[in-house]
Amino acid sequence: MALPSLRPGQVLVNVRACGLCRTDLYAIEGRIRTWHRRFIPGHEFSGVVTEVGPKVSDIAEGMRVVVNPIIPCGLCPVCEADEAHLCPEFRQMGVDLNGAFCEQVIVSAEQLYPIPDSLSFEEAAFAEPIAAALGVMNAKIELDARGAVMGTSRIARLTWRVLKACGFSQVCLLDNRQAEQLEAPGFDFVVETDMSTEIFNQMVRLIRPGGRIVLKSRQYQSFEITLRQIIPFQPVIHVVNYGPFQSAVDLLTSMELEVSDLIGDRLSFDEFQSAIEHGQLDEQLKTFLIPGSL
Repeated sequence: MALPSLRPGQVLVNVRACGLCRTDLYAIEGRIRTWHRRFIPGHEFSGVVTEVGPKVSDIAEGMRVVVNPIIPCGLCPVCEADEAHLCPEFRQMGVDLNGAFCEQVIVSAEQLYPIPDSLSFEEAAFAEPIAAALGVMNAKIELDARGAVMGTSRIARLTWRVLKACGFSQVCLLDNRQAEQLEAPGFDFVVETDMSTEIFNQMVRLIRPGGRIVLKSRQYQSFEITLRQIIPFQPVIHVVNYGPFQSAVDLLTSMELEVSDLIGDRLSFDEFQSAIEHGQLDEQLKTFLIPGSL
């Protein structure tokens, strides 16, 4: 199928690696609404620029890039205040428009971030989940605060590493069993990475009075909050989304954040399709689609 001509400000990117995450499976399974019933998922990706459209001056063919899949509206107060990562009207590739589980995509040049040769395409594709982890910073937590990240999954480990790389010196990683064994530890903040009613209740128990509960995950299902239970603790509840994408890329390129050990299977289109059909989402390592032959 022939691709449409590039409009001013657009570029064509050859996708080299695209990660699979919960959001992709939720969209494929119909648990979250997408822009069309026949859509292309995929939003954690990197690649090589193969064509540059008119009025693009700072991007060249052959450039290795990672793509920010979050497209802010550009019109709301936070966008005008140069805080587009907080835009409530954003659109996301792979959900609100076609994504990158394909060989080539057309995107705005403004979505591109150059990456060095020292960074693999799979490592670069972690920029999006790192930006999501950086959303925790929107909760305005002091670097010397004592905190915990709940969970043992890849997302939990990545979030913990991001906080450590950002300068948090007193943050630990807790699974549910470890959390149950702690007796009123009084954390200043607790971050969840896989929300449920049980996890929320555990977070309330773990924080000090007036502490911060940070809701980070993007679960489609609901959970219960019992006000009588949490009122005595007077927690501050923060719901966070993304931090600045540039900050995520900077963490990767500075080599201050290790992600190579979180890379899992690298699959062809056929293998990838089979994994999706069977709902095979590895919570410990990230699975990647590698378009073309391996």
